[in-house]
Amino acid sequence: MADTLNKIKILLGESLRTRLLILLFVLAFLTLLVMLLLQVYRAYDIAMPVGQDAARVPDLGSLPSQNDREVLVLNSYHIGYSWSDNEMAGIVDAFRQQGKRIYPVIEYLDCKRHPRMEHFERLRDLFVVKYRMKDFPVVIATDNPALEFALTYRSRLFPNASIVFCGINGFRPEMIAQADNITGVAELLDAGGTLAMALTLQPAVRAVYAVHDYTITGLATRRETEEQLKPFAGRVAIRYLMNLSTSELVDVLRNLPRDSIVLALSYSLDREGNVINHEKIARILSDNAPVPVYGLHEERLGYGIIGGRLMGGKMQGSRAAEFALRILRGEPASRIPVDILSPTRMMFDFKQLERFHIPVDRLPTGSVIVNRPVSFVSKQPVLVFTTLGMMAILIAGILALGINLYQRRIAEVEQRKLQDQLIHAQKMEAVGHLAGGIAHDFNNILTAIIGYTNLLRRKLAGDDPSRTFTDHILAASERAARLVKSLLAFSRKQVIEPMPVDLGEIVKGVEKIARTLIGEDIEFAVNLHASATVMADTGQMEQVLLNLCTNARDAMPKGGHLAIETDRVTVDDESRRQHLLDRPGTYGIIAVSDTGNGMDEGVRKQIFEPFFTTKEVGKGTGLGLSIAYGIVRQHNGTIQVYSEPGRGTTFKIYLPSIDAAGAPIAAAEAAAVRGGTETILLAEDESEVRELVAITLREAGYRVIEAVDGPDAERQFAENGSAVSLLLTDLIMPKKNGREVYEQLRLSSPSLNVLFMSGYTADIIRNKGVLDDPMLFISKPIIPDILLKKVREALDGPAGPKA
Repeated sequence: MADTLNKIKILLGESLRTRLLILLFVLAFLTLLVMLLLQVYRAYDIAMPVGQDAARVPDLGSLPSQNDREVLVLNSYHIGYSWSDNEMAGIVDAFRQQGKRIYPVIEYLDCKRHPRMEHFERLRDLFVVKYRMKDFPVVIATDNPALEFALTYRSRLFPNASIVFCGINGFRPEMIAQADNITGVAELLDAGGTLAMALTLQPAVRAVYAVHDYTITGLATRRETEEQLKPFAGRVAIRYLMNLSTSELVDVLRNLPRDSIVLALSYSLDREGNVINHEKIARILSDNAPVPVYGLHEERLGYGIIGGRLMGGKMQGSRAAEFALRILRGEPASRIPVDILSPTRMMFDFKQLERFHIPVDRLPTGSVIVNRPVSFVSKQPVLVFTTLGMMAILIAGILALGINLYQRRIAEVEQRKLQDQLIHAQKMEAVGHLAGGIAHDFNNILTAIIGYTNLLRRKLAGDDPSRTFTDHILAASERAARLVKSLLAFSRKQVIEPMPVDLGEIVKGVEKIARTLIGEDIEFAVNLHASATVMADTGQMEQVLLNLCTNARDAMPKGGHLAIETDRVTVDDESRRQHLLDRPGTYGIIAVSDTGNGMDEGVRKQIFEPFFTTKEVGKGTGLGLSIAYGIVRQHNGTIQVYSEPGRGTTFKIYLPSIDAAGAPIAAAEAAAVRGGTETILLAEDESEVRELVAITLREAGYRVIEAVDGPDAERQFAENGSAVSLLLTDLIMPKKNGREVYEQLRLSSPSLNVLFMSGYTADIIRNKGVLDDPMLFISKPIIPDILLKKVREALDGPAGPKA
């Protein structure tokens, strides 16, 4: 205990200010953690009603250009009437999704406030003046008044246009029998389906009070409803309310019997001429009726109705726009049949269900429920536990930092002299050593993960759902392996795997992720000017391009333009020196250009140095361009930068081009891995790796003798030498390395075959004299199939590495 307290005291230091700061940090962290947990368990995701989560008036953007195709939209009502606003939103959204510019010209006929339509002739005269120079190919009429206007004045206003209608109540074929070149979508409210569902939820109901207005639309919906509700005669009493003022309607609602329900039909104008929108009538009905109010319009959900089989204006508008697009593409309107099956959905308001004690589990399957609180934990368990995992990692990082700080404090007791500066070569050397150590340790760990996962995957049937988990593990392991390669790129010590590849394919491989990376405020263009085949490690070159795109994005905080281009050039000797290339000849070029802040000469000269950055603390490490430089140089290429302050930056990557005709072609399928019965002496000091390799070999039929290090391998060979056909050994081991062990064993068995394996970097392996012959070497992390292939090649090939 005393030793622990002493360590804490050393960690906190002698300064009272330091101790207070650390204490405040711990308290703040714990407070934030508690607040996060409370928010997670109290947060709810509430599905919002139609129209509450977006602006209703469609945003048409700028005025139409000469290349836009214009479509006239006649809206029967006015801005702010939710049904027709949603029809407009459905039309505009459908047009925008086409890619081509189709501009809707919207005219509002205001027939809710002028239901007698006495103003139509004046509107006709106005439109004659406004559109005398227009020749609209299509006119969309939304709801009954607009259709009546279009049919009445068609010959004067738009004689050559096709007519597409939607939202038409009481549609009958004879309504358009005298018109040609016309089609559309009928608005057929599903009163029968709604009442059938309501009686299932509330079997004790004995009376239904249908509420509608006495406009053209309201009377049309009543006629439709009467026809649909005939099968319910005798089961419940159905009463249609008279033409009432709002106050009279409220009085009737307040006195409804308890064994009744309200069925809300179309209602937008009371007897006194007051215009009432969907939201208002829904609230009037719900606030004053002591019984549930069922509806037929999606626009009323969330404002008081309990729900029903609902139809929405947006679906009507979207369907009409689909018809208009077909006509614009050349299909005659007369060949498009009228859609009389209006799309509807079973939808309910959770608050109203609770109000009338109706359980959710009694609702029809597939019902949409709004205003329903859903626990964030139950809806996003992966996100929650990932967040908690990240918190755990953060805590572990803080503990590791504390341990590191403690060790540094001890070191300052021993030695207070610190080196103030490191020159460029020293930094690179330090990074190289660090990368080498990381590569070795990580590759051993990854060998176990990848190997055991592959073995497990082999034992699973092709349709076993657990294969999804193994695939995720393998994918994550591959990303970890690529991370190790990125660390090694600092000092150009990673083992790259160059293959013939076209520059355009490299660019296409990063195009999608680059678009996501840079954000929507930056315009992104890819121009593949010329084909060039180069020898390259595709994964490494993709990382270079992503690093450059990230830098470009950060240089354009207010947006801009980013372009990636490819080209092919022939470089003579003079140009070779100018561009710092290794030799003259043909080169493939990838150029990454931005319109960002640019750089002055002083910054430009330092950008490829590790840890150099112009970004503020926490915004960058200064490693991205160093990685890019190291990868390109290892590909025998160069990377150059052209930049001026305020005029953007261009990076150009030069890679030696090869003859595409002579490039090797990869086999369409990998040959089946063949095992054997030979005896293999396995020498590996890492127990997890040794166990994995042994299991893999034994499952392939081989007999395996295991050794924990070099001396142990020599002892095992002395006892079993006559049976051993192959030495499979880690190159770097304590006491005695793999190369020394092999040289010793070959003295008594010159024909002994050998296969080296290692997770160290390329330069370290090369110093051991085994990279000259790749047939004798397998790098970690080890993948079982590749291991078996290499073992078979080593057993079947000539013994011994090259001298």
